[in-house]
Amino acid sequence: MKTNIPWEELSPLQKLIRSRKFWLMVLDVVISTATYLLTWLTSPELAERIIWLIGAWQPVMVALILGIAHEDAAEKRELPAIYIEPTVGETEE
Repeated sequence: MKTNIPWEELSPLQKLIRSRKFWLMVLDVVISTATYLLTWLTSPELAERIIWLIGAWQPVMVALILGIAHEDAAEKRELPAIYIEPTVGETEE
């Protein structure tokens, strides 16, 4: 059930629950932890390599979250577009 409550009227917890950035972070933590633990339990000698692999993917997740934050900030600003009509063919006499 989706409600159309304006963003400004939501509590901080409701805003957090609706945040794409929050859920991406949670998903990243869950997948990274599960990958490490499964590797550590099944093949401990590969655990160090898996830690490196998880660390290598962290900048990608951070970039994705920052990109979404940038989009959200641009939407909240909602600066009006100003269009200036070009004056073609005008000459001074």
